[in-house]
Amino acid sequence: METNRNNTDEKWAALAKHLFDEPTAENSESLAADWDEDELKDIRETARQVDLYFQQKRFSAKEAFTKIDVARNQAATLKPKKTIQFWSRIAAVVAIALFLGGAGYWMSGRNGFNTQKEIASGQNADITEIVLADGSVVTLNYGSTLTYPDEFNGKYREVTLDGEGFFEVQPNPEQPFIIHAGKADIQVLGTSFNVNAYPQNGEVSVVVQTGRVRVSSNELTETGEKVVLIPGEKGVLALNDQVVQKSQNTDVNFLSWKTHSFSFNKTSLKDVIQQLDKVYRVQISTADPDLERLLLTARFDDRPVRFILEVIAMTHGLEIQQTNENEYLLQKN
Repeated sequence: METNRNNTDEKWAALAKHLFDEPTAENSESLAADWDEDELKDIRETARQVDLYFQQKRFSAKEAFTKIDVARNQAATLKPKKTIQFWSRIAAVVAIALFLGGAGYWMSGRNGFNTQKEIASGQNADITEIVLADGSVVTLNYGSTLTYPDEFNGKYREVTLDGEGFFEVQPNPEQPFIIHAGKADIQVLGTSFNVNAYPQNGEVSVVVQTGRVRVSSNELTETGEKVVLIPGEKGVLALNDQVVQKSQNTDVNFLSWKTHSFSFNKTSLKDVIQQLDKVYRVQISTADPDLERLLLTARFDDRPVRFILEVIAMTHGLEIQQTNENEYLLQKN
């Protein structure tokens, strides 16, 4: 009995070596003796698809074994003996792939077999809104990327941000939400806040709108300093530092990229132009540098950039010249 089991183990080992290592003539001859040619063809194709799913990081172990069970149950009513044996072998191929090809994916993710996705806002003019598996909502700014799992099965709900995003996190004290952004780790239980982590800025900044968040450098030990932010506060971690600097947020327009709403109170035209350039991705210039010292007090709620420029021109007696699709020049009448 033990000899038969050893022979079976050797056959499966030979199959795994043939599928996932370089096949040899000796190995191929052994397979031909142990396996039916049609079954081998089907198993090879299944293994190829399994490998493709792993390469694309789209594999879901739970779904795969569910489909195998369904297929086995359906097949059992048609060809009881041979078909069940065949699907058992297919299940074993998937198991082999999980062990040989999937161990690295499992070990690299702290959420187990969660499929990883990358969503980027791309190069268009629209922002991207993502609803995560727990119901949390993330709004991404232009040129930003969020990496996140299909399901949050681990101790933490973890995502990675490159760029800028506004987070509205569903409360779950038993499974804290953690954002990895550059050098910063941002942990929350349930809140809404903005994270700006564009690499070119040289820093990671967090502004809290509601709730509480905890920010720390991922280069610190577990006992390192962690800064807690409450609504209205801002935390900044410079790339060349390990200490988060906390202050009151004085930028009332920190969410303008998301809302397209602005509030200016005796704001210099230079600062107004900088914000409009960033939010609308346009280039606004002045014909005379002295114009940048003009002040503007106004509020705009989700208005197009042309409308805002018309108000500026009317307020200060200027004229607008559109030199290109996304380029504007402000000059004196």
